[in-house]
Amino acid sequence: MDTAPRQENSKLNFSKKDRPAVLVAGGAGFIGSFLCEALVAQEHNVICVDNLESGSKANIEKLSRLPSFTFWEEDINKPGFTLPPTIQLSHIFHLAGVEKHRSDAQASLSILLVNSYGTKNLLDLAVSKKSRFVLVSSTEVFHGAVTQTSLYKYFKGSQNITQTSFAEAKRFAESLTAGYLKKQDLNALVVRVKDPYGPRMDLGSGNPLASMLAQIMKKDKIEIQGDGLGTLNPTFVTDIVFGILKASIQGEKGGIYNLISQEKFTVRSSADILKKISGVDVEYKKTEETELPEPPLLLEKSEEALKWSPKVGFEEGLKQTIGYYKERHQAGNLKKDLVKTEAPQLRITKIPKAGRGVYLKLLLVLVLVVAMWYLVLPVLLFGSQVYLGSRNLTTATEELKKTGLESSVNNSKNAASFYRKSQNSVDDLAWIYKLTGRTSGYEQTQSYLFSMESLAAAVLKTAKARVLINEAAKAEANKVGALESLKEAKETITQARSHIETAKLFNFDSEQVPFFLKQSVERSQYETVVIENSIAEVEKSITAVGF
Repeated sequence: MDTAPRQENSKLNFSKKDRPAVLVAGGAGFIGSFLCEALVAQEHNVICVDNLESGSKANIEKLSRLPSFTFWEEDINKPGFTLPPTIQLSHIFHLAGVEKHRSDAQASLSILLVNSYGTKNLLDLAVSKKSRFVLVSSTEVFHGAVTQTSLYKYFKGSQNITQTSFAEAKRFAESLTAGYLKKQDLNALVVRVKDPYGPRMDLGSGNPLASMLAQIMKKDKIEIQGDGLGTLNPTFVTDIVFGILKASIQGEKGGIYNLISQEKFTVRSSADILKKISGVDVEYKKTEETELPEPPLLLEKSEEALKWSPKVGFEEGLKQTIGYYKERHQAGNLKKDLVKTEAPQLRITKIPKAGRGVYLKLLLVLVLVVAMWYLVLPVLLFGSQVYLGSRNLTTATEELKKTGLESSVNNSKNAASFYRKSQNSVDDLAWIYKLTGRTSGYEQTQSYLFSMESLAAAVLKTAKARVLINEAAKAEANKVGALESLKEAKETITQARSHIETAKLFNFDSEQVPFFLKQSVERSQYETVVIENSIAEVEKSITAVGF
């Protein structure tokens, strides 16, 4: 089953740069989005996988246009979930289902599945890619409530079905990870979090801190169920992300690390701090529900092993979180006001008849200049870049068949350069696609151009490999030199094979691309076959000499 990423940012730019690639499952979620930002900042190429059930595109909006970030909207529970063999991963971070959300049976089932099927798929991927696997779990694994009488009463010993099924799901995910560690010798570790908070947190998740913050945004008071003596270890999201990164680098294989603040607060004291910051009143309501006892947490070991400790104080973190949601709230109100407000009447001062002709000419010149700058010139530039890229690629491919290797190298370099520039030109024309409702056409065009750049790179590597084979043949007297040339040829043709596979990742609808690209799309199929045949011939040549 083909599950290769074909989504919004399916250009797979990371294949062009010598950077480590990592996969973040649940990367559009609360903690996951911050982790993606941190990894990109550390110059990793990031593949963010999320089915957006609890995550949000808004969380990764700033990342979506960065060349080192790829968003893949996919369900990791899907059978056959994998990545193409050309994509190598140094790390896989599993944060899918790390946050409890919605107290209902459907949410409970989703949590169980993503921590079972989803975890297994990611573990299998980590084994095949030889990646380090980091499971982000929760201290909820210490909770649980089962029954001896009926499945209908399963988990009913807890406050809600989601809380306890979340605990069982995370416990199973950890157990499965331990199984792969022992049986598959997988380089895996677990980090556990508790009471994470900060900007982008899900205020509807049902945990006490989220509920209080949600009430501040909607009401003028905080209502607390019970006596408010339950304890929290609030840990700010950026501190958690820093700990995850440290664990992924410094953590021992098979280690478990608790990324939790040692500073404890009761729900009551947390409400008092929120009252101090926001000025809202606090009201307590009696309830029959009892708090689950909190297990003892071993925090010193993790802090010592990773040299990690939280840096953001609770009050400061709450101020940042409230500030974030107030900004969002105000922005939302501003949009509503803009919709409701009637446009002011435009008053036009009458221009004397004698001067109207001059004004109209000036206006016409201005319109033409703007049209030239923002529409005509970008289109002409884009068209010329595509034309030159196509011509150079065709010449390079034909020279490859005729063994005109030097010409093939030069033309393929030029083709790759022109196609790279044309992708930037399409970005400048993105507003036209959006204005005309042809977003899919923009995506198809970008994917096509990146595919053609990959084809050009494949030709370049194939031609270079042939040059190296010729050098090896000339160096028969120098066996060491011949072997070195053949070794380099083998590595180069492997890179060519990788580029051709990347180019084949994309399917194109010729009706979705600009009219002057339609013939190029059809010709690219022929060029792909020619390049693949050339690669196969080089591979046979290398095999024939016994290397």
